[in-house]
Amino acid sequence: MEGFVQRTYAMYEEFCRWWTFYLDSYEGGEDYLRANYLFRHVKEDEGDFRDRVQRSYYYNFCRTVVDTYVAHIFRKANSIYRRGDEEGEYERFLSDVDARGNGINTFMREQVAPVAQIFGQVLVVVDKPLAERGSKPLNSKAEEREKGIRPYLVVVDPRDVMDFRLDSRGNFLWVRIREPREERADPFYDCGLRIADCGIPDPKSEISNPKSEMAYRTWTRERWFLHDDDCVLLATDEHNLGRVPVVRVFNVESRKYAGFGVSALSDISPINRSIYNWCSLNDEFLYRQCFNILAMPEAPGVKRRKIGAGNALTYPIDAARPPHYIYPPVEPGEYLLKNIDAAIRQIYRLAVLGAAWGLDRPDRASGIAKVYDLYQTNQNLIKKAKNLEQAETEIGVIWGLWEGKKGFKPTVEYPVDFKISDVAEDLKNDFSVLRMNISESFDKALKKRVATRYMKLPPKELKQVLGEIESA
Repeated sequence: MEGFVQRTYAMYEEFCRWWTFYLDSYEGGEDYLRANYLFRHVKEDEGDFRDRVQRSYYYNFCRTVVDTYVAHIFRKANSIYRRGDEEGEYERFLSDVDARGNGINTFMREQVAPVAQIFGQVLVVVDKPLAERGSKPLNSKAEEREKGIRPYLVVVDPRDVMDFRLDSRGNFLWVRIREPREERADPFYDCGLRIADCGIPDPKSEISNPKSEMAYRTWTRERWFLHDDDCVLLATDEHNLGRVPVVRVFNVESRKYAGFGVSALSDISPINRSIYNWCSLNDEFLYRQCFNILAMPEAPGVKRRKIGAGNALTYPIDAARPPHYIYPPVEPGEYLLKNIDAAIRQIYRLAVLGAAWGLDRPDRASGIAKVYDLYQTNQNLIKKAKNLEQAETEIGVIWGLWEGKKGFKPTVEYPVDFKISDVAEDLKNDFSVLRMNISESFDKALKKRVATRYMKLPPKELKQVLGEIESA
């Protein structure tokens, strides 16, 4: 019988099925080919279907869509403006946010943004390790840094979020997250041999590793609790942050399911699955019908004939019809290819990447269509960037609570314009105008615009730069 730690929210199983499908669609590879995404048709027996599965291949458009968006958002990471505290402690945190050497740009680009688009949402835990048991109390932040005790970020797969509750404003009251047991680092966990023992284990010695492989951490607004599979409390401690230190990052927040997001692949992955099936049917069509069939009249008394490039075939001179080839029809294959091509265009239309990839619909005026599609792409990128910006701001607030800086709120500004035409082109034009030396006042005004637009600078540095331009 399952305990309370294994209890899940109402639609957990259904969401997990969707998320697994989205992740498989993004990852592709053998897991996708060997999953149940290829459908058996009515004229196919089990053996033929097995052979078709072995020959199947997957054109991965889902990964292209997700990676394209992430690449555009972080195309110029130095254009993301971040400002923390005067002491520089927050900047030190940003240089290694996950205690693995990854800065905030790398963490958001490689761990947060892609996962949020695949699943529609991702959780980031802002945690802080405990001091070692039995150690002396640490009296300063310098001592904590020396011991490596500082906040760090952990990305949580939404399938590991077992249960949660939200308040009326959509904030966590509590959340329970499944995580692997650290004790499993012991290679001898299941044989009664402690890693410190290098001989025959003492049967009376206590085995330090429990049977359960997973643990369940429950975060509330004041404490955290760690239980094993049998609901045995393993550890607990106060954090007194006044809030659950977990940040939700959405691709797009769902209007239908409170607390959940909408995957960027929710409409695209089923179409990609259809392309996968149609490609397999087209492969089957070619595999079985690409060779022409030789048809000829039967000769009396001749049971078998060997036909090849090195011999000749005779037939009666008075035969009504000489031997001929039967050509299989090409229409089914052409029809499949047309459907595949239309589905690919539909994927890019849903992703609003058509104009950017040169896949404009021929039934629309190309100029107007491109402008509209590029505008839609820009708006899509702005929405995604705003969600990442909001998540980073929340992460900074929780960091401040862990570090005793109540009321701390960093400044985070992602770009608000993602035109496909690069800013470098604009700068190139600006520099060309500057070389014209139109007038001193005009040149100063243009330089100020370039300095303001090219890179986000702290107010103090920007004031200094503008002053230098004015006095030059």
